[in-house]
Amino acid sequence: MKKIFTIIFLFFICQNLFSQEKIDTVYYTFNIVNPNTGITSGTDNGFFLEGNYLTIKPQTLSSAYSQWQNVYDALVGSTLGLEIGSLDTTILLNITLNELNSVSSSYDEIAGQTVFMYLEVDVLERGHWYEITDHYYFKNGKKAFMNIPITTAFQNFCTSIGIDINAGISFAYLEVDNLGNEYWEPSGLSWFKDTDTIRLSLEHFSRFAGGGKTLSAVERMIDKPDVFNLKQNYPNPFNPTTNIIYSIPNSGYVEIKIYNVIGAEVQTLLAQQKNAGTYEITFNANNLSSGIYYYTIRYQNLQMTRKMILIK
Repeated sequence: MKKIFTIIFLFFICQNLFSQEKIDTVYYTFNIVNPNTGITSGTDNGFFLEGNYLTIKPQTLSSAYSQWQNVYDALVGSTLGLEIGSLDTTILLNITLNELNSVSSSYDEIAGQTVFMYLEVDVLERGHWYEITDHYYFKNGKKAFMNIPITTAFQNFCTSIGIDINAGISFAYLEVDNLGNEYWEPSGLSWFKDTDTIRLSLEHFSRFAGGGKTLSAVERMIDKPDVFNLKQNYPNPFNPTTNIIYSIPNSGYVEIKIYNVIGAEVQTLLAQQKNAGTYEITFNANNLSSGIYYYTIRYQNLQMTRKMILIK
């Protein structure tokens, strides 16, 4: 299929060889993958200019994909675009709605998380495919943007998969570590939810998702320790994400909470049973204001607290 996209892309390039337009053109295809057959179906294609955007249009999916109509409908009306100056040539975006569950009308659990949106975006630029693990960064520090309307279909889908968007949402890129393990990385993404729209900013194209507030706080075990410890977060000061490393010598229930300067709890970052190990967890303060915050870990009858500074 990518060969077909390449031919289409080269055709569009030939059409624009003599164009004097300074703003570059973005061609795109929007696809959905059937998890039972592995077959990809194109639902839309077209183009837009930098500074503009594509819109996910209402559509009745074919019978082979009708099981996931509600997944698609949840994103209808969403827009995806690029800031002016993001490119220095024409590109083709291959946008794919993937990781659907073969049994239920939802996504698979991805890297341990339930999501209300998961998209893969690879890019064809000057004859080279930037795969979803390559990270296609934009020129001049510019960003892509996505606006998701909070429609009835979106709210109903979130409710059906157990996500309360009023309790908090988050976004993250899906990355792979050196051992081949997938994990969520919120760096490079920022978002804001108002009454009727979720506004997302992206530093690069690859694989990204939206989910509950814990999506951007997924942790990884990085060592096996001998003592209980809580390290200073890094970076510090930070904006809006920082990493917290803690160690527990034996299995036990671990709780990490965030407090403001007057001692009021603002978020529970972690509350679950953990095996012995050294873990790294990301805290995203996208929805908090600048100031001094404290993070406290409780394990068995032990407790440690450290200070961190958010500067926006």
